[in-house]
Amino acid sequence: MQIVGVKIKPWEAVEDFDPRDLDLVQDDYVVLETEQGLEVGKVIYVQKESDKSKKIKPILRKAVGSDVQKIEYYQKKKGEIFSVAKTKITKYDLPMKLVDVHFAFDGSRITFAFTAEGRIDFRDLLKDLTRHFQKSIRLQQIGSRDETKGLGGYGMCGREICCTKFLDELKSVTTDMARLQETTQKGSEKNSGLCGRLKCCLAYEAEAYKDLARGMPEVLEEIKTEKGKGVVISRNLLSRTVKVKLKKDNVEIEIPIKS
Repeated sequence: MQIVGVKIKPWEAVEDFDPRDLDLVQDDYVVLETEQGLEVGKVIYVQKESDKSKKIKPILRKAVGSDVQKIEYYQKKKGEIFSVAKTKITKYDLPMKLVDVHFAFDGSRITFAFTAEGRIDFRDLLKDLTRHFQKSIRLQQIGSRDETKGLGGYGMCGREICCTKFLDELKSVTTDMARLQETTQKGSEKNSGLCGRLKCCLAYEAEAYKDLARGMPEVLEEIKTEKGKGVVISRNLLSRTVKVKLKKDNVEIEIPIKS
C-alpha cells in the first residue's frame, strides 16, 4: 500500500495518509480530515511503503486555488496574532515562551504552541484569548526538541537538522550513548543540538557501538598485560585497542583487545 507523509502542524510529527489516486509530490498542500476537523497539511514524502494492516485516513483532495489563498491569508495573520498573544502572556506574567500559531482550516480554532519549564495555569489567558479572537483557542505545551523541529535550522555537520528533514519520531537519546561513542570528553556543546538536548544522531550508531564494546574492558578497569598490571585510561572501540597505564612505572602503552 502506498502512502504519503503529511505534516499538519510544524512542531508535530509527520502523519501517514492514503493518497488514493491523487498525483502528489513533495511540498504539495492537501486537504484532509482529522479528529479536530478539516485541516491543510504539507506533503513531506511520497510513495513510502506502509504496513498493509495499518488503517490510515485518505487525503480528501489536493489544495486548489481557493485553499491556497486561505493558507496565504493565515500566514499573513500569524504575525499579528502572535504579537497579541505575547502581549497577553506578559499581562498575566506567565513563565511561558510562545513558539508558533496554527489556524484550523475552517478558521474556527487557533492553536498556540508554547514551551515552559513546568506546568502552567493559563486559564485566565485562555479566557482572554477566547474573548479577544472570538474563536476556539487551544494552548499546547511542547518540548524544546519539538520547538526546534518546527523552527528548523542547520547542525554542526552543515546539514539541515534531522528532526526537521526526515525524523518522523523523536526518540530518547541518553548520555550512555555519548559515553559509549567517546564524545563526552569533547564537551557538552559538541553533544548538544540546536534544541539544547543531546543530538538525535547519537542514537544512529548506538547499537553498533554496543556490539563493538562487547569484551572490551572499561575505562579505569585494572587488567593484565604482557608488561604487567595496569589501568585502562582510554579505549578505541573502532580499532579495538585500549591505552593502559602500567602500575610499576606509570608508562602508558596501547594494546589490542582480541574479540
